[in-house]
Amino acid sequence: MLTKKVRLNRDSDFKKIYKKGRFSSSRYLRINSIVNIAKNNKKSFAVVVSKKISTKATDRNLYKRQIRHIIAQNIDIIPSGQYIISLKAKPDSFLALDEDLKQCLKKACLV
Repeated sequence: MLTKKVRLNRDSDFKKIYKKGRFSSSRYLRINSIVNIAKNNKKSFAVVVSKKISTKATDRNLYKRQIRHIIAQNIDIIPSGQYIISLKAKPDSFLALDEDLKQCLKKACLV
């Protein structure tokens, strides 16, 4: 599980990343990222799952937990910066989501 220290939660961060950041996408995911300009140079993440994926909050929360778990497993190989990871489509399985996130990070040259 990701600690609260590495979670993005300010609206200004979201706007800055969406406006000035670069993005990469894969089959299930879209990653928006920007290099962290802050002095502490920490890693920060946010996971977004829209209602287009599922109208049920329990399903959306399940996908968020799965993505956060995958990020927590791979946090050592991800460079410092700020990232918003959003789900584009329903994954077939957890393993498919795991492979897709790794592929998307490589495509964005973040790994």
